[in-house]
Amino acid sequence: MKILNIFLRKDVRDFEKAFNTCSDKKGINSIICKTSVFLSIINKKVVIPVFLFLFSVFVLVDINIVDNYYGLFILKKQSGIGIEITNDLYSDQVRRLLFKFDFNPFYENVVVKKFTNKDEYPFLSFVWDKNNGRGFVRSFLSENRKLLFVFSRFKEDNGAIPRGLFLGGELPITSYNEDKDFLNDTGMAYYDGTRWYHIWCTTNQGLASAQDPNVLYTPATWKFIGSQVVKNDEKKLVLKSSHIAYVDGVPLAMDRFAYFKAGEPYFILDIKIKNIGDYVAGYYYIYGDEPWIGDYGYSEGDVGWTKEGLVLTEKEIDVTKHHFVGFFDYGNELIGEPHTFTNVASFIEWDPLTRPNSVYFSNQFGSVDHKKPLAHQLNRVVALQWGPYYLKPGEISELRLAVGMAYFNEILNFPMKPIVDFAIK
Repeated sequence: MKILNIFLRKDVRDFEKAFNTCSDKKGINSIICKTSVFLSIINKKVVIPVFLFLFSVFVLVDINIVDNYYGLFILKKQSGIGIEITNDLYSDQVRRLLFKFDFNPFYENVVVKKFTNKDEYPFLSFVWDKNNGRGFVRSFLSENRKLLFVFSRFKEDNGAIPRGLFLGGELPITSYNEDKDFLNDTGMAYYDGTRWYHIWCTTNQGLASAQDPNVLYTPATWKFIGSQVVKNDEKKLVLKSSHIAYVDGVPLAMDRFAYFKAGEPYFILDIKIKNIGDYVAGYYYIYGDEPWIGDYGYSEGDVGWTKEGLVLTEKEIDVTKHHFVGFFDYGNELIGEPHTFTNVASFIEWDPLTRPNSVYFSNQFGSVDHKKPLAHQLNRVVALQWGPYYLKPGEISELRLAVGMAYFNEILNFPMKPIVDFAIK
């Protein structure tokens, strides 16, 4: 009652008496009368400033809240005057940033360190925006060591942002931090207690036409159906995203599952593709990366590795004899690189039941010259290709990968891959 009286020149109890003067009026005359009475009794010195304030907020402030808890960010509007209030931030928005409160450093430096007992490690923590199909997963290995997996927080070459379980991108803290070493904290990354190491970058993947392999359908062109958290108990996490992609006009329904287990330096990616069209669908599935292992931004020092040893030149891998490949930040002696790099290593392993048709190391996607050493400063790549597959209407194909980090064995001076459990559910 007291708050309402602030907005009125008279006591609120006089409302009824004031409006009774309009009781003999009907229709539009009644509305005009009551409006006139109302305007005569409001306290314009209070109401008008409040109205102008609310109007300014409506006109000058854009509120963009998505399904996550990254923090609070206030930006200049992209065009015109005013501000934008959001709880997410991308790198191309940093130039408009006016104020930030990032929840993630607070969570890691205060909540985790102060309130986590030693016997609770390892454990998983994640943020997932179900509506937009993007987020990240942290795997806390110990008090000082952790892994980071970021999904769909990047833009493709045409500027489009994919939605779903596609490894790559950066968190807000990386976007606004002026220390470029933070770029190691992107895609998949490892923190050893002193610094971040880059493990995998934004993956290059998509569907290609069996009729014309040069026609590539990238994730941002697929229809995003939705995503969900299938399972979460801090020790195991299962995420899912669903899509429809059209290859040569034939619709393919795709379900992607990412399986995480606390303490394991990898995740399992399970992809199921079903032909929901009326005609046979012919396609390739392509997965590759130039991982910039160790330090983000360049390929110097990056060499391939398999169970048989180092891969120093472009090379095709016999998938019948091998079930994994990886990159090793070691230095390529064929081009005079010293062995003074980080010794960080990655691996990608395929389930033998769904092995790819082709795997190769190269200095560029799409070609292999066994005489050429892996020497490109930015683009030493590994690529996996499945197909061509031809699915009849209603048929389903599946492929399973483990994507992760290998540990460096100082005695052997060589990476050691963890034993992968493709049965993680």
